[in-house]
Amino acid sequence: EGAAPFARYSDQDPFTAIASVVQMETALLEGRFDELLLIDTMPSRSNLGRHEALVGSVPLAAGLAVIGRLHEAEEGAARALISAERSNASLPAAGARAVAAECAFRLGDATRGNILLSATVGSLRASNGERPVTAMGGLAGALVARAGAAGGDDDAWLTLRGYADRLRAPGLLEGLVPA
Repeated sequence: EGAAPFARYSDQDPFTAIASVVQMETALLEGRFDELLLIDTMPSRSNLGRHEALVGSVPLAAGLAVIGRLHEAEEGAARALISAERSNASLPAAGARAVAAECAFRLGDATRGNILLSATVGSLRASNGERPVTAMGGLAGALVARAGAAGGDDDAWLTLRGYADRLRAPGLLEGLVPA
């Protein structure tokens, strides 16, 4: 079942920052994009230091891509990637690259999309062994599958559809047309 509308966090406590990320990811998965955008308007969390820009940036960029605001999504993904690399956060970096790849595919630049997707898969394999990237689960795995589906990969579409069905997450399929 879908969750109730989220309460906005305004506290500077790092636990509320993490709670807001959980809310953003839930809103993305459930297809509650208006709430996703609203949650992002929360005040700055300066206590997170260099991680500040990373908190919530990947789900927000993914949500912008899903609703078709592709140029904004690309900008958000680029900022998230910079923050993730500075923080040595491989999964958020992979998620950010996957969002950028999806945007490139949907904007008609398959060459750039394939380069970004290849870099994403390569970085995940380097940090997680030789397990299939989409078997890694989590938001990063779903975003990699989404990018592949946007690029016309039938297997990625089936993987994404499996995620959406198992998680009851219709938001994962929003904005994509099956290959």
